[in-house]
Amino acid sequence: MQVEGDASPASGRTDVIPDLRLAFFGTPLSVRRALARVREACAELGEADSGTVELALAEALNNVVEHAYSDRETGPVNLRLHHDGDAIRVVLRDHGAPMPVDGLPSGIPGDLPDSLFDLPEGGFGWLIIRDLAQDFAYRREGRVNTLTFRIPVLGPVA
Repeated sequence: MQVEGDASPASGRTDVIPDLRLAFFGTPLSVRRALARVREACAELGEADSGTVELALAEALNNVVEHAYSDRETGPVNLRLHHDGDAIRVVLRDHGAPMPVDGLPSGIPGDLPDSLFDLPEGGFGWLIIRDLAQDFAYRREGRVNTLTFRIPVLGPVA
């Protein structure tokens, strides 16, 4: 995994988290390592905010592994985080399959079964991501998917 950090904020504001850029392959182990690096980088935000960032990214990155790269073993993933005052801005790029109909899933849950025992194991990823983040944009340029969003955070722990 390649890691780049940039401690100088572009806006002149002193943001707690330096820019973080990670490049890795879209495998479950690489995603786990990337998430550990994200959690470490976001620790100054406090447990609640760093956990929110980690959960939203875990869902997004697992979607890349499970869906974008479902037709092949793996491919490159680039992740950039930028702390911009009250939010962590995320840019996620991969070279996998495009999103269905070149758009983002709605995150609206389907009908749930009557019994807890019949609940599906998955399928809640976009519901979670949309609950934790905002300002989504997706584009496909050539063979590259780019997903951007922001995760609101309260800021550093006093």
